[in-house]
Amino acid sequence: MYNKNILLVDDSQILLDLLIHALKDSGLDNIDTAVNGKEALEMSIKNNYNLIITDINMPKIDGFKLISKLKELDKYKNIPVLVLSVLSDEESKQKAKSNGAVGWITKPFLPTQLVKAVNLCLSKGPQ
Repeated sequence: MYNKNILLVDDSQILLDLLIHALKDSGLDNIDTAVNGKEALEMSIKNNYNLIITDINMPKIDGFKLISKLKELDKYKNIPVLVLSVLSDEESKQKAKSNGAVGWITKPFLPTQLVKAVNLCLSKGPQ
């Protein structure tokens, strides 16, 4: 469907596997994964992603800090970051948005919700 590179960031390998499966079923094949914010930041510096999907509660660097650090990099200033988290409070959502996130999906979620949000982010291009 798209020739886009996506980075998935979550400390749960089981969830990463489910996300990969849902995205590949929708035609998205260029998917990398990271298990914490530090690894994600290192991968983002070395590679170019069109979309980053991150959890918030992770070891080493949490999702809030990851989003902030990504948005400090010129190549990610306009790249969409989507949050996928068990947190659902407005304060957390607002903090993520203030840091540069474009959307929030609360866990648990339906794979169709994820695919719809991803397609929307990718179809809009850089934000």
